[in-house]
Amino acid sequence: MSVLLDAIREVGSPQAQMSLIKTIKARTNDSAFTDMALPVLGLTARPLKETEALLLQLSERSDNIGGQAKLLLGSLVNTLRTREPARSKSLLDELILRLKTDTHEPDTLVTLAALGNTGAPELLPHLAPWLSNTSTPQRSAAVSALRLIPGP
Repeated sequence: MSVLLDAIREVGSPQAQMSLIKTIKARTNDSAFTDMALPVLGLTARPLKETEALLLQLSERSDNIGGQAKLLLGSLVNTLRTREPARSKSLLDELILRLKTDTHEPDTLVTLAALGNTGAPELLPHLAPWLSNTSTPQRSAAVSALRLIPGP
């Protein structure tokens, strides 16, 4: 199975993405398959809007699949930044909104990690409050989220 998924990632064509989207939707409750397939879809060089939509939908889940989808949304922000800046900003805004509305620490930690995947410099003001948070895991996740943001 992983050889096939690697081939789909390498191709990355719209047809390959649509085929994978269809398969993921059909096997959403098969966590072993979804754990392997989501990164293939989310890390493609030219993600379709349908790829983005599926990741947004799955990221609403409160399980590992939801967390993985949220992390991949952060990567999509980074991937789309230069090619489709408006789309990238829209996804970044969605992740920032989720950070503001997360009510459970595990969700907050995943959202901070997803924001870290964006590498977005405009993220700094949104991370600032988390850098002095009283929760050590949240503070650590905020520091880690700085890793891909370009320095001065």
